[in-house]
Amino acid sequence: MLIVWLLAMLSTSQAGPQDKFALRCDVQAWYDEVAQMALLSRTPGDIDTIHSVFDTDDVSFVDADGHRHDWTESRARAVQALQEPAADQMRQVMRDVKATADGATAVVLAVTVRKVIDNEGRYGHAGASHAVATAITYHDTLVQSGTSWKLKTREQVGAPETLVDRLPKELEGSRCGS
Repeated sequence: MLIVWLLAMLSTSQAGPQDKFALRCDVQAWYDEVAQMALLSRTPGDIDTIHSVFDTDDVSFVDADGHRHDWTESRARAVQALQEPAADQMRQVMRDVKATADGATAVVLAVTVRKVIDNEGRYGHAGASHAVATAITYHDTLVQSGTSWKLKTREQVGAPETLVDRLPKELEGSRCGS
């Protein structure tokens, strides 16, 4: 009986280093796909496609103030954001990932970069061109759906950070690193 219990405990124990590395690379590859698709989105139909491929039907988003938003509200915001200048670069870099019974949780730094002409001189000389990066940290809950991942919840952690003519250090490392 003791052996059965030990085998059960070993089979439910934390994933080893190799498994965590594989999980990290698999989930980071998923985030890279999401970022690339979001960067290419130009229409409400594109937003709907991203939702159907990468989100659960009941996905929810929690803002920095703790307010929960369902897909209908989030879609409306995403469609409205299509009116803004398109991003030049978008990345989502995991800071941490942990396996769960039905998927994973991840802490992610999402960075969007846009080139701007600073007519007002807010970032230096008026009329100069700058790369403005907006960095937001999220805590995500992902579930596995067949062989792919789907976002179940995304919770914003803190306020966005604005960086001018520089990028966060997380963008300098490898995509799935250790």
